[in-house]
Order: sequence, then structure tokens, then C-alpha cells
Amino acid sequence: MSIRTRYEKLAAHVVSTAQIAESAGVVPSAATNWTVRWDDFPAPLARFGNVDLYPRDEVEDCLRRHGRIITWKDTS
Repeated sequence: MSIRTRYEKLAAHVVSTAQIAESAGVVPSAATNWTVRWDDFPAPLARFGNVDLYPRDEVEDCLRRHGRIITWKDTS
């Protein structure tokens, strides 16, 4: 399996804080604040450079618990 194929399978399941912010309609710093301030925000699965990747389904659940509306952008 190629690296690209592996990435494509993984990309649908993880999100960065930038993607979280875009999907929630806020600036990236707001999403970064949520990762620190909310005790129930999921832990990152991995860190690449200075980008943390979070489990998309857990992030979605957390944002909904906090009353945030999410519209995920197409990852392709």
C-alpha cells in the first residue's frame, strides 16, 4: 500500500486545529483555546511538526457537547 493510499484512508478520520476552526466557523486561535480549556477535548493522536491531529469523531462529539455547530469541509 502506498503512502498516499494510507494518508487518504487516515485523512477522513483525523483533523487539525485549523480544520476544526474552519468547520466550526471560528479563527484558529479559538480552536486552539478549546484544546487547552475544555477538559473533555480529546487528546491528539499524533503530532507532525507543529500540527496536532485529533480523532475527528471525538472532536465532533466534544464540539456538540459544547453547543458548537460543525460543518466539515471535504478532505479530498
